[in-house]
Amino acid sequence: MILGKVADLIKSWLDAGKVQPGTIAGLELMNEPWGIYPDLWEILRDSWHYEAYDKIRNVFPNPADLTITVQQAFRGYADWHDYMPAPVNAIDIVINKCFTFFLLLDV
Repeated sequence: MILGKVADLIKSWLDAGKVQPGTIAGLELMNEPWGIYPDLWEILRDSWHYEAYDKIRNVFPNPADLTITVQQAFRGYADWHDYMPAPVNAIDIVINKCFTFFLLLDV
């Protein structure tokens, strides 16, 4: 998973002194792949976000060192209620007006 490699790269910059602690506030799990289809959403919800989180936390085990944010633009707020309550630092819901019609589809 590319997120583990990105976390490794950031850690190497910090360890080498090329980047100061606090310069990179966190990593965000973007809304790609988008979860508008129920079967894909189940995979994202039940495994992908958790696996991505774990890859980053393997490199940055202390949540105070790096915030991890789950970002999603294609699911409603109700889908995120009580989601990943223990490990995740933040959930960023972005409603893209140009794609809002997908939320209305019964897909």
